[in-house]
Amino acid sequence: MINKKKTVSLKNLVVLTLLIPAVFSIAVGVKNAMNPDYGSADFQWDASRILLMRLNPYQLTLSTDPAPTDKYTPDKLTANQVPSCLILLWPYAVFDWSTAKVLWLLSNLLFTAILVIYSFKLFFPDAGWNVKFTVLSLFVIGTPWRNLVGIGQHTLFSLAFFVLAAYYSDKKQKFLSGILLGISYFKYTTIFPMLPYFLYKKRYMPIAISFGLHGILHLLASFWLGEWPHTLVFQSLEVSSRHSLNGYIDILAVFSHMGMDLPTIVGLLPALAIMLGTAVIAIKAKRKDDLAAMTLVGMVSIIVVYHRRIYDFVVLLFPLMFVFKYWKKNLLNTLLTLCLGSAFIVDRIFYSVGPKLDGMGLEWIENIYFYIFVTIWYSSIAVCGARLLHSENAES
Repeated sequence: MINKKKTVSLKNLVVLTLLIPAVFSIAVGVKNAMNPDYGSADFQWDASRILLMRLNPYQLTLSTDPAPTDKYTPDKLTANQVPSCLILLWPYAVFDWSTAKVLWLLSNLLFTAILVIYSFKLFFPDAGWNVKFTVLSLFVIGTPWRNLVGIGQHTLFSLAFFVLAAYYSDKKQKFLSGILLGISYFKYTTIFPMLPYFLYKKRYMPIAISFGLHGILHLLASFWLGEWPHTLVFQSLEVSSRHSLNGYIDILAVFSHMGMDLPTIVGLLPALAIMLGTAVIAIKAKRKDDLAAMTLVGMVSIIVVYHRRIYDFVVLLFPLMFVFKYWKKNLLNTLLTLCLGSAFIVDRIFYSVGPKLDGMGLEWIENIYFYIFVTIWYSSIAVCGARLLHSENAES
């Protein structure tokens, strides 16, 4: 009995200890988001505002004319989202920049809560409060979360709505699930590779509804601007194509790190193969394990197209939950848990330390870390896929 009390007290102490840096990380994220120079710079408020003003944000991006908004960030307008996604930001675009900035910060904090709460509802409903607070603390302590909030990116927004869509899909509310899924497409480079989760669940109607929503919104934007629908598609693609594809551990980035600067189309072939393989695994899955499926698609989403880890590695929430849920199970679970736990911990240690080594003649340490991290990440994907294809009669 005494040992049990000591164990409980130790768990409480660990949780309380983690809450301190978690609160500090949140405070730093909030401060960065409100910075007058770079805070919330990737919000896309200005592009949405211009569209609301019935001006073409893509033409203004491609021209040298200044954007007619009161945004005071140093960057020139870059409308790098499709019109249907910019319409989704209209509830913020009706406000001036200073107000919208605060609203977006508050929204990102809300999206964080929604993402964590509903992820536990879906994948780990019997978790104790100490596990929930530990996962939440580690999540917000992470550099990806803090910088995502500071720069105003949309991955939390998209992941929150994706998880909500999955939740209401389980509740058999197909239409609501489809609308929520459509809203999640704002960060389509993350969400599209995660759609096999709905294939795994055999939920096809929400996917159809989600694409229908964007089709309607695109036609609305076309009518609103007096442009042909295909013109807006080509203009938005032209803007997006000007972005530097300097990813981190995606396939093209790994090739580039090894000195193999392949043409984009060549690098996309293995990416397409991985996406197809993920879809096949989802459809053919023998095991009912929603968390493993979400972990798989979340980790795959990072490697098939370019991502800067500073933003989009918040998908590590799902591997982190997997670590806490399965660390005591069988050998396959243990192997995956070790891989995912290592990936989560090592990335947070080296994200800030690695770049500082460049000026100290210790670049080789950063290179070793890079290859270790890539090996862990890609191996975790393989093991997670194997788990889903493993017999459903095996130990969970």
